Amino acid sequence: NSRTAVTTRSALANDEIERSVRSAIQKRAKTEMGSIRSADALLMKLPVLTNGFNAASSIFEEGGHGKETGLDYTKLLAETQKLGYKCSDTLVEKVFVFSDADNRGVLSAKEFVLAQVYLILLEPSQDLVPREVSGACIAVLDAFKYFDTSGEGDLDRDELVKGFKSEDGGSPNLIVRRFEEMDLDHSGVVSLDEFFKAVYAWCGDEA
Repeated sequence: NSRTAVTTRSALANDEIERSVRSAIQKRAKTEMGSIRSADALLMKLPVLTNGFNAASSIFEEGGHGKETGLDYTKLLAETQKLGYKCSDTLVEKVFVFSDADNRGVLSAKEFVLAQVYLILLEPSQDLVPREVSGACIAVLDAFKYFDTSGEGDLDRDELVKGFKSEDGGSPNLIVRRFEEMDLDHSGVVSLDEFFKAVYAWCGDEA
């Protein structure tokens, strides 16, 4: 079974889902108002994010997926079905491959939470998913949308500086340093997964 054999990132699968993610972000920028319209609003959402991330991490741990063993594709599929996601096995497989950043063939707790963000983005109608989890995922997407003023699907330095400065005239140098910390691959733009990892760290839970 090809699905159960998923253990490493496929360049083809990554290219395909990266296009899907960018397209979904761009569509969301045009059709969704978003609950976060300022940097202060993002700070106000941190408790929602923390609760949701913790809820998802608890689901990960309750499933017996420790830091050493992680969660493979078949287990991710089982967990998404248990959580009430309505999406195809193929989509879950692609999300698994895209979320497996370190190519271990298994997801860490953080990568498991990131997978939930992708699933909510790519299949928004997920009414059965626990509200804490879906609420945190939507908050991540809304925060990303707030900064992504161009609607292109990634954040450049100017967008991040403008987004943070609009509230309190914060130090441009500090904001630039924050951007550089987010830009993990030094590409000059911050992708959704890089933004998520920064928000996850802000919530104080480095898995």
